[in-house]
Amino acid sequence: QQQQQQQQRQYQQTVVGKQQPASNSKQPATSSAISSSGQTGRIIGASTGSTTSSSTNAPVGGMKTPAVRPFKAPPNTPEHIEKTWGDLKAAIQSIQRLDSSRLSFEELYRSAYNLVHFNFGAKLYAGVSDLITEHMQTLAARVEEGMQTDFLLHLGKVWDEHVTVMCRLHDILLYMDAVFVKQRVGLERVYEIGVSRFRDEVIRRERINVHLRQVLLQLIQSERQGDVINRQELKNATNMLVSVGVTSRAVYEEDFEKSYLSDSEDYYIQESQRLLKTCTVPEYLVRCEQRLEEEADRVLQCLDPSSRAKIIRIVEREMIEAHLDELIGMEASGLRNMIELEKHDDLARLLSLCNRVKLGSARLYKAMQTHLETTGKQLLSEEGEAQDARNSIKNVQMVLDLYQKYQRILHSAFKDKLEAKRVVANGFAAIVNSNKDFTEDLSLFVDDKLRRGNKEISEDALEKVLQDAISLFCVLEDKDVFERYFRQHLSKRLLLGRSAVENGETLVVTRLFMECGHTFTSKVEGMHKDIKLSRELHETFSAQAKETMNFELNVRVLTSGCWPMKSSAKCSIPPELTSACEMYEKYYHKTFTGRKLSWECSLGSGDVAYWFGDAGRKHIFAVSTHQMFVLLAFNTVLDSTGELNLTQLRERTGIEDGALKLALQTLACGKVRVLAKTPASRDIGADDVFRVNESFTFKMMRVKIPQIVAKETPQERQETCAKVDEDRKLLVEACIVRTMKARKSMHHSQLVAEV
Repeated sequence: QQQQQQQQRQYQQTVVGKQQPASNSKQPATSSAISSSGQTGRIIGASTGSTTSSSTNAPVGGMKTPAVRPFKAPPNTPEHIEKTWGDLKAAIQSIQRLDSSRLSFEELYRSAYNLVHFNFGAKLYAGVSDLITEHMQTLAARVEEGMQTDFLLHLGKVWDEHVTVMCRLHDILLYMDAVFVKQRVGLERVYEIGVSRFRDEVIRRERINVHLRQVLLQLIQSERQGDVINRQELKNATNMLVSVGVTSRAVYEEDFEKSYLSDSEDYYIQESQRLLKTCTVPEYLVRCEQRLEEEADRVLQCLDPSSRAKIIRIVEREMIEAHLDELIGMEASGLRNMIELEKHDDLARLLSLCNRVKLGSARLYKAMQTHLETTGKQLLSEEGEAQDARNSIKNVQMVLDLYQKYQRILHSAFKDKLEAKRVVANGFAAIVNSNKDFTEDLSLFVDDKLRRGNKEISEDALEKVLQDAISLFCVLEDKDVFERYFRQHLSKRLLLGRSAVENGETLVVTRLFMECGHTFTSKVEGMHKDIKLSRELHETFSAQAKETMNFELNVRVLTSGCWPMKSSAKCSIPPELTSACEMYEKYYHKTFTGRKLSWECSLGSGDVAYWFGDAGRKHIFAVSTHQMFVLLAFNTVLDSTGELNLTQLRERTGIEDGALKLALQTLACGKVRVLAKTPASRDIGADDVFRVNESFTFKMMRVKIPQIVAKETPQERQETCAKVDEDRKLLVEACIVRTMKARKSMHHSQLVAEV
């Protein structure tokens, strides 16, 4: 026993050498002595009759080392090979009949292994291929039998059974696939043989192929018409077509998808024509969205994903792209109707569908811009050429209403897309620049809103209106013309105290600064600074002169380069105001040295008190500076008549003829007639005589005398345009100099493009 235990321990430490089998088999022996059947051989103990070991393996104590006997190789005679193949063939046929419950897959695997191992792999491969091909005839017959009943269900059952059979054959013939097939180019594996034979012998049999295609297309057509179908059967059939293609979708594409896409194209051509005759554009767009969603869902649930882009493209082409111009231009319910009625949801749907087709959004935007320009130009042309300030403001308000409508459309329907914003901006640019008077009209509109303030609308609404007006200014080409008119109106608001909303003035200046920069707004900012400084000077001067003057003098000191006033003829200041003016000049020169003051009386205002008749009825008249000079001139009348003619008034006041006639017309020919005129006519003549109307009565003590604002004459308009052109010329010259200093040398065409 001790010797046996020692022998076993020594054996465990000994490396067993390789043993060559007695036969000429090429099967390799492993360290575990695995036989060809895959079972581990038994270890045989040593005996006196065993084969002697080599001297290197001689045991200690004289005992011999036990040897491992090789497995007995299976016979490879032709008879044995035929028997093995016969058994394997019978087993494969049983598997094809789904009768494999009594088969030993281990034995079948060993048989296939031996055939391949003993170089009979070609015989095995050919025999298996023939069996699969023969079995396809049986399957094809079964499929044809089921064509009269539930065809897809029957075909799916046959396919599932065939897949099960091929999976079992794959397991049995795994060694053939791994060794024999792999070493030979162009051979298919067992499973691939089964799939390709099913494709060629069953699916592509003419009768079955045509019927399968018709059934699939009929199911899809029925679902498009609203019927409920078995989507799982459709999905199984299309999956089968993809699977039989092995490594490609060629079968699916050739046997089904090609016809599917062709029928779909015909269907949607007819569908689009039918809907256009029976539906409005919004209804048509809803149907398009539904069809797109249905097709995408059908592909997801029933077809191969590769068909999604193709069928979606067909729907987009036949239902949207082919009829896009007709949808946009339809009179009763097209783009024009959607914009006018502000159908934001329909516009958003139209844009979404247009984005699906090539150049669709571009065609939509072009039509929208054309409609916008036509509508805007029609608004501005309705009033004709002759327009007063009221019509000008009305026209700007109509354009602003149109602008606000499109802003709502941009925000709600188009989600503030940059391309849509650009189209709307270009449209309004074409509108406002097509009317030569719109620049001045816009300035009048801003002036009106800043003078009226929030009497009619809230402060927030006023700011919104001003922001929209500045947005229209941003697309103006003649911004410098607007700036000149804006400064003229601003000067009157500031000097006459007509600005009702200070926040509005600041908002406008800020937006102009953001759009055009500091150079554009420097003069406007200088005007506001002058008014602010004048208020501070007035407070200090009033505190010093309140004891020496019996009236209040409020002077606005203006920087000549900022204010858009042309210097008028110097007026003769009445004696009642001379001392006060001289006192202010001394105060100003004392405060600021090196500055020169010149009195401008065209835009001033004042209050004049007068006592009428023997009873001394007192009235206070709110008048302009020119009107005040005219009234004060009657204080120095020496004759008993108290009359002055036009020439005498001109000499005493120093006012030029045009301004003097306007002042006299408001005092003697208006509703409030402070002066009496001879003869009593509405026009001022050179021989007219004026006197104080002693019989004047008014229910209020304070009377505001209206002023006649002279309209801009064509000559003045030409002068304004000439000044603008002169300023532009200086800017262009400066730009040319700056460009040439940087480039040194340029062609004329390049310089023009650069400037």
